[in-house]
Amino acid sequence: MVFTAVNLKKHLGKTLPQILFADLDYFIWAYENNVFRNPPLKLEAEYIFKRIKNIKIPKENPEEYEVEYLIHQPTGKFGHFELVPKTTPLHKGGSPAFRTENIDLTVARSIAAYDKSGCRTMIEYLKKYYFGDSSYKMVKKRCEDFFNKDSNFVLL
Repeated sequence: MVFTAVNLKKHLGKTLPQILFADLDYFIWAYENNVFRNPPLKLEAEYIFKRIKNIKIPKENPEEYEVEYLIHQPTGKFGHFELVPKTTPLHKGGSPAFRTENIDLTVARSIAAYDKSGCRTMIEYLKKYYFGDSSYKMVKKRCEDFFNKDSNFVLL
C-alpha cells in the first residue's frame, strides 16, 4: 500500500505508519474517533488497525509461542509483554497477566484508555522483538515497510 501524508497539525506530513510508531495512543484514539475521514486515509487507517491487532510472533515456530501481557500492579496500566513458549505457565506474582496468540498493539489502550507510557512501552517491545533493539530508529521507509510486509501479520 502507498501511504498518504496527513494534513493534521500534530503530525503534519507524516504517514499513518509513522504516526503509529511515534504515537500509538494517538493513532488508536484517532482511528476510534474517525479522525481519518477522507477516503485514502480512512482506507489506510482500517488497513493498519486490522494489522496492529494481529502481528505475527517473530519466532521460527510462532505457533509454539504466546504473547504474555503484564499489567503494572500499582497503576493498573500496561506494563510490558513477553513472547513465551505455550508450555510455560502463566506469570504468577504481583502483576496480573494474560495471553494472546498474536501481538496486539491495542492491548495497552484497552487496559487504560489514556496510557502514553504504556503505548510507548508497547512499541519499544515490538521493536525489541522484530528488530532486535527497542530503540531501533523507525524512519518513514521502515514504518511503511513493516505494514506492507504481509508475513509480519496473521491475516484473517
